Amino acid sequence: MISGLNKQGSDDPPKRVQLDPSTIPAKELEDFVTSKTLTFFDILGVNRNFVAHDPDSWQSLEEFRLAKQHIDSLAVVNDRAERAVKLMQDYNSSITTNEEQKQYLLQIVSEHRAKYPQARKALLVGDDTEAKKTV
Repeated sequence: MISGLNKQGSDDPPKRVQLDPSTIPAKELEDFVTSKTLTFFDILGVNRNFVAHDPDSWQSLEEFRLAKQHIDSLAVVNDRAERAVKLMQDYNSSITTNEEQKQYLLQIVSEHRAKYPQARKALLVGDDTEAKKTV
């Protein structure tokens, strides 16, 4: 991995890794590391000076221990879509646990959206500035 940090990274990396699945068995960790990987530490506000030392000595370096402690304290978060689904499930459960009432509520919301497609709080309470923007 340390040797990978010497490879020049792209100034405009792709948002997602595009990888041919047939090449995965031949890949090593350093294939996914470039000099741009160090921005991970910058984003987290972690001192990355320990990277210049031999990895065998990292455990004895105070900056490594602080960085490790900081990174270990971060909460791992699921993919955004999974989070959105979970949030919606929690919200739905907070309204009612009765499935019939949930279905009725969804029908009411759907009918309301069809009847008032431009429904915004400003329009409903009579805020003229917002109403003029949508007309």
